[in-house]
Amino acid sequence: MNTSSRFLPLLAALAGVSFIAPVFGSVNIDYVTVGNAGNAADTADGDGGTVGVQRYGAVSYAYQIGKYEVTNAQYTAFLNAVDPGGANANDIYNASMGSNVRGGITYTSGAASGSKYTVRANMGNKPVNWVSWYDAARFTNWLGNGQGAGGTETGAYTLTGNAGMPTKNVGATVYIPSEDEWYKAAYYNPANSTYSLYPTQSNTAPTAAAADVSGNISNPGANVANYYYGADWNGLDGNVTTVGSAGASSASFYGTFDQGGNVWEWNDAIIGSYRGLRGGMWGAGGDVLQSSYRFGDVLPTESGYIGFRVARIPEPVIITHPASAAIKQWRQVIFSVTAVYGNLTYQWQKNTVDIPGENGATLTLNSVQAIDEGSYRVVVSNTAGSVTSTPATLTVYPDADGDGLTDDEEVNTYHTDPNKADSDNDGLGDLVEILTYGTNPSVADTDSDGFLDGYEVSTGKSPLDIADHPDLVAEARTAIEFTFPSAVGKSYRIEDSLDLSTWTAVESGIVGNGGQIQRFYSTRNMPKRYFRVALE
Repeated sequence: MNTSSRFLPLLAALAGVSFIAPVFGSVNIDYVTVGNAGNAADTADGDGGTVGVQRYGAVSYAYQIGKYEVTNAQYTAFLNAVDPGGANANDIYNASMGSNVRGGITYTSGAASGSKYTVRANMGNKPVNWVSWYDAARFTNWLGNGQGAGGTETGAYTLTGNAGMPTKNVGATVYIPSEDEWYKAAYYNPANSTYSLYPTQSNTAPTAAAADVSGNISNPGANVANYYYGADWNGLDGNVTTVGSAGASSASFYGTFDQGGNVWEWNDAIIGSYRGLRGGMWGAGGDVLQSSYRFGDVLPTESGYIGFRVARIPEPVIITHPASAAIKQWRQVIFSVTAVYGNLTYQWQKNTVDIPGENGATLTLNSVQAIDEGSYRVVVSNTAGSVTSTPATLTVYPDADGDGLTDDEEVNTYHTDPNKADSDNDGLGDLVEILTYGTNPSVADTDSDGFLDGYEVSTGKSPLDIADHPDLVAEARTAIEFTFPSAVGKSYRIEDSLDLSTWTAVESGIVGNGGQIQRFYSTRNMPKRYFRVALE
């Protein structure tokens, strides 16, 4: 960390956009979304790095960052909006912007109110420079306060002149990006969860940009950056260039431009008495463009090689809304939502009324009943605002005996008793007879061989084959009849043991019917055993 050197500029963290001419009080920022929330920090080695030591880039939420550095045109619109009379009370305008050849904004004291600041020729789409960290903070406050006559001293940051070390306020929506946010946007590759060494999707030093007479990069292509005094125009050895003019193949993996070179960009890191800078500039060597290079400077510093870009947390956006469900009584239903941007909070509602304690991305309802029917939605919030999902309707099909068949199915399809899980009292539940054994749930002895279907199953015989039945003498003496009372909606398990210590499940998933449940288990060639019933 090079925090003692004052010869290199700060790393910028605010992002800007558009190439349009300034319109009073109106700035359009072109953002890119940085998703892949919860990514790990970079651990790769680099100049001065340590292998395996986590550095930067881990961000637990989705956010947006400026596709470009803030331009002179955008900053001029800001100046005319917040300082129409040219008082410059908070030093948001540096005279070098107008006097230095690399500056891009002229001040004319005699101009009309609201028009005192103008963009210099060929400089509107170049990154603003000669801006301090405080200037960048005021610009973000203004954006977050709605632009126009929006205030500059409160918002993302509470400022008192140009002093102190302000930190981002809770609820900030537009702000100077954190170092991790800046780093991730510049170097992270979401396709394979790795980091590149340069913010041009490359581990190889970029080609130095050249420039035409208007300051556009004249050799655009893959892995090009404005650094090392390559962009000579306007009579200068190295100069700022049009934002984004290196071309899409020189952007970061997320599509940001010029995070390497052009101007250093402020970020929100606090490094002792300094604020963070990253990315290098038009006259820097290639090493400072690398992910491993970290720098800082004092907050009031203003220079021809320092600018910024902005970041923001927009209101939540719901990607996947909860889906309606129609399920049987006693079953489980899960509603879920997928949303992005910022640290999200959730509040589920039934029929527009908050459900206490349901504050996750999913809502689980167990053993649903008719009373659970209704409309379910979720309000997703972050510091920027909230959004409500489309409602999902829950329909519950009655299953009074809890046997897995709806009352309508029992009455109209299978002609069984909707109030008894075992309509024919043969020891097999209605649903088991239909789905597992193919027996008639309304007839206790489907194959008419004189044995209940449940008893034949328990003794290993076929309840569908009249010739395959238990031997009346042998089987009657080597089987146990097991009967116990049950409750509707409860699930039971029968276990056996040889020593009353170790128990093994004999049968699981027995659905209670509100009455007696009967089971038969063969004990042929088995030692003495104990049986018990347990709730699942």
